[in-house]
Amino acid sequence: MMVNIGGEMSVSFLFIAATTPFWFKGRYVEKDRILAKTFKLILSLIVVQCLWALFHSYTDALTQLKGIMVTVYGLIQFLFYYLAGSKNPSIIKWYVLGTFVSSFFFFDMIALREAEVIEEYTMWKFQIYPRIIMAILCIYLFFLKNKIINNYIEIVFVAIGLLGLATGSRSAGLPPLLAGTVILLIKRSRNLNLSVVRKRLVIGTLFLYALYALVYVPNVLNGSISGGNSTQLLKAKDPYNPLYLLMVGRSDAVTPFIAFFDKPIFGWGYNTKDPDNKYHRINALFQQNKFEIERVRYDNIPGHSILGFYACSYGILTFVIFILLMKIVLKKYTYFLKNPDDMSLYASYLLFGLLWSLLFNPMPAFKLTWTVNLAFFLVLSNYNIIKYGKN
Repeated sequence: MMVNIGGEMSVSFLFIAATTPFWFKGRYVEKDRILAKTFKLILSLIVVQCLWALFHSYTDALTQLKGIMVTVYGLIQFLFYYLAGSKNPSIIKWYVLGTFVSSFFFFDMIALREAEVIEEYTMWKFQIYPRIIMAILCIYLFFLKNKIINNYIEIVFVAIGLLGLATGSRSAGLPPLLAGTVILLIKRSRNLNLSVVRKRLVIGTLFLYALYALVYVPNVLNGSISGGNSTQLLKAKDPYNPLYLLMVGRSDAVTPFIAFFDKPIFGWGYNTKDPDNKYHRINALFQQNKFEIERVRYDNIPGHSILGFYACSYGILTFVIFILLMKIVLKKYTYFLKNPDDMSLYASYLLFGLLWSLLFNPMPAFKLTWTVNLAFFLVLSNYNIIKYGKN
């Protein structure tokens, strides 16, 4: 449930923010090197946003404040869940269970907004399929020690991911598919090292592309598959090149990067109006559609990418900050590849979710889910390092 106070905020966040003095102490940041690095980087985002608003006073101050609050919201959530997870990692499985149960009572407002302009499979894509994934995650996290689940959970992740891709749920289907594939390849490796991991990841990637090019694309072209992203695939210049499908299906994630390159140093500002609908026209071009001004729902620069919209709004510094954040994440993930444990599958799921969301989810996802998942990923990586005796 959301309330509007300088932007949409959840009731849970208001509780977290109001109780900050009771759970946060400055010494936590001083003692934890990873927390310190991440905290400083996210805080740097806020500083850049404030400087932009200060020196570009000709823009709407309230709109710029909303953009700043997105990052403030995300930072507070990150701190809370990182510290809570560090004290008791079991909070992670209860968070997942709570998210699953609450989905039956409170709806995803971002998904509902998108549903107004999305086809008939909206209910499956935004309501049913995500709950299936959350249910599988709950079974996995609560029954880690069960031999049957431990032996076959990666295969289940791959299967459910393929189901999502086949039915048009890329954003929800790719993380379990990739996570299941990576951990399956690692667990089946007898002599595990980074060289073996790389070779098996290449084999897995080629296998997935073979399924796409030899099974999925031909069946869409001959009409055997007609749901999901089939319309987008038919519009693609080269349907066998997944990048073209991405350009058609996620054109509004590519467009803000173009706007960013037009103003790379300081950016355009948060939710700035699209000059003469320039970027809406580019968006329509990517989608192989004729531009029609009456179909423009919002007159600001389109942006369905956390990274793209931050960079488009505030320039090169925010782009660099996010690259540094992901550098921390990817470095931590190498420890999971070297020393896989019971939570490596969920850590992989979080990693691919972070990457996908960073590139293809709207900016509000930063405050709603991205920073929470970042916190849990870093918590799990810390426990993995401790478990295997790393410094």
